[in-house]
Amino acid sequence: RFLRVVLFLLSPITPVTIIVKSVWLTMKMTRMLAKWKKVEDNSASNLWLEMEKMKEEKKKVSTSFSHLKMMEINLEAVVQLFVLITFNFVPRIIPKAHGLGSEFEREDQSWSSWLLLIGSTSFTAISVISSTLSAISLSKGGQLGMKAKVVLGISLTLQLASQMLRNVPIALASLTPTLSSIKAALLLALPTLVHWAFLLVTMPSRVTKFQDKLTHLVSNMWMVHPARTTDNHRDQVHKSREQTIALTSVLINTTVTSIVAAFLMEGEGKLTSLGLSASVEFLVVGGVPSILSHLLGCLFLALYYSSSRDQRVPDTRPEPEIFFNTRSVPD
Repeated sequence: RFLRVVLFLLSPITPVTIIVKSVWLTMKMTRMLAKWKKVEDNSASNLWLEMEKMKEEKKKVSTSFSHLKMMEINLEAVVQLFVLITFNFVPRIIPKAHGLGSEFEREDQSWSSWLLLIGSTSFTAISVISSTLSAISLSKGGQLGMKAKVVLGISLTLQLASQMLRNVPIALASLTPTLSSIKAALLLALPTLVHWAFLLVTMPSRVTKFQDKLTHLVSNMWMVHPARTTDNHRDQVHKSREQTIALTSVLINTTVTSIVAAFLMEGEGKLTSLGLSASVEFLVVGGVPSILSHLLGCLFLALYYSSSRDQRVPDTRPEPEIFFNTRSVPD
């Protein structure tokens, strides 16, 4: 609740602050150029250096905005998606005592309520992927082509689906006698904490600022992203090895969590009408699909990296403008 209050306060304030700072830097650059044209003794080289510093500041502002979007997506939007998906299935597990309202019940549910629930969940999922792609493109300076966005979007969707396929059945099982609430809470929290500990141990040496470390940890809660810094435009390193290690750790984490969850479940399964035991039912509807979805996400991510070089949008930004003093010089 405290985190949601903080996000509620920062969400409208921080973007406005970033926009105001970017506009202020642009105006300052314009004023510097106008002043240089009026004063004859100013050095053109010094002006160019000062304007380059301003451009670097603007890049850092854009990077900070990208970091803000990634943190908001993982701490707010994905959590909301998880809750919406879980709520849609709760009435099927405990139809008489779910307490979610008649709009969640199949018998009393109107078409408008059904459309609102499905539409809200779908819109949230699409917003998560599109916002993540926008943040990645922003951190890369807009160098993502349409085909690269499609392939990367499919990879992110499969990675997110892997997390939902694993966590939603665990949350639903906690509402039945097959799994206690304490065990379910540990199964939901410990994998993330273990993954964070792994990220801290394997944090690249180029990530030194607290802001960059925090952003890297939060952005990797649900999907795998390479470590990016505020000076990412200068820090162009090959991140395939980092991505491979991170994806492998998530695969191991997902597999171990699924096996442990299946081992802890007892009795008959309540999630479906297949008549299976609780452990086998979880592996059928949650564990195995989660692992397969993650593997497919890895496959599309590898396809993205193999084709991103060819699909990268050419940089059409003009070269840094060098000002020459063209004032007349006496013979």
